[in-house]
Amino acid sequence: MWCTHDHPSLILYYKAADIENTHQVLKSRHVHFENKPMLVAPMATHDLWLTEFRDPENNVLVPCCGKPKDNRGFREFYLSLVNSSLGPLGSLRIIRSAENSI
Repeated sequence: MWCTHDHPSLILYYKAADIENTHQVLKSRHVHFENKPMLVAPMATHDLWLTEFRDPENNVLVPCCGKPKDNRGFREFYLSLVNSSLGPLGSLRIIRSAENSI
């Protein structure tokens, strides 16, 4: 037996490379947002930003983006996280593969 409700059934978070650009592009396609991109979680190494909109079935869709705290690019930000969490031996392997893919 199916249960029906008059409220949203899903909140879907997805990663956006650039939250402002994602917001602008979707808005230009007539997507109605609940809010503008906003900072929701300042952290030690990065800040988490998000914005929200609803699909035709009233599910909430949330593009989100982690922005580095300083002016380093994403590559340097990523490598600093890898270096701090894996130690010197694991880092070298990850850095080589990251450099090859970026």
